[in-house]
Amino acid sequence: MSSDGASHNEFDFEFLGNRTGEPYLVQSNLYINGVGNREQRMDLWFDPTADFHAYSILWNPRQVVFLVDDTPIRVFSNQEHRGIVFPRDQPMGIYSSIWNADDWATEGGRVKTDWSHAPFVATFRGLRIDGCEWASTAEGPAEVQRCSASAWGKEGRYWWKEKEMEALSVHQSHQLIWARANHLVYDYCSDPARCLWQWTVCILTASVPSQFTEPTECDGGHNRLRIAKVKLLDSILKRLEKLVKPRASSAPGKSSGEQSVAISQRM
Repeated sequence: MSSDGASHNEFDFEFLGNRTGEPYLVQSNLYINGVGNREQRMDLWFDPTADFHAYSILWNPRQVVFLVDDTPIRVFSNQEHRGIVFPRDQPMGIYSSIWNADDWATEGGRVKTDWSHAPFVATFRGLRIDGCEWASTAEGPAEVQRCSASAWGKEGRYWWKEKEMEALSVHQSHQLIWARANHLVYDYCSDPARCLWQWTVCILTASVPSQFTEPTECDGGHNRLRIAKVKLLDSILKRLEKLVKPRASSAPGKSSGEQSVAISQRM
């Protein structure tokens, strides 16, 4: 899925090459306002060349979910309140292509495409698209309001904007944990060679300290990352100290237990 322009949004399912007999890898990626570099790779619990399987993307104002045969393998939640960008307000189309990426896709580019196997064919069936159809003749802001803000369309209420679609169910959460524990082989969040500002977005659950948000703060080096972890830990500990201080003198009418719950909720 992708919108148009340099500042486009994009959600990708990509099948990477493999050595004969080795597992196939599926890579997911997100571009937000033209910036990607959010790759995750998984091997699958089946041979994707042996039969058809369902590869789905759910996108609503609360989350982007990648699913394989209805099993969630990746979730990108809306954390705009924490200063993390989220894809919104751009009409997206569905695209499919076969392209040569042997400079990086298979074992870091060590395995090249064997062109003797051409032609290469991708076959699809059962394509289904549910969404708010963007009227190309309408004014942009009006369409943003209609498709982004409204939960209703010509056919009725949008199912993907129902309350239960705002987050994974308990069962889906367990599926996600299983898939990532058993099949995740690469995550940009845990790659020490990636920029520090990306690592910060992955780790923080509180507001991102400004000194860690600029790309100039990172050089991809292990030493810089280690120093940043120490600084970040110190920053978090100082915040926790401020939150915990009121517990020393509990407010009238509140037990220490009640105050502890309040702190936990705030964190």
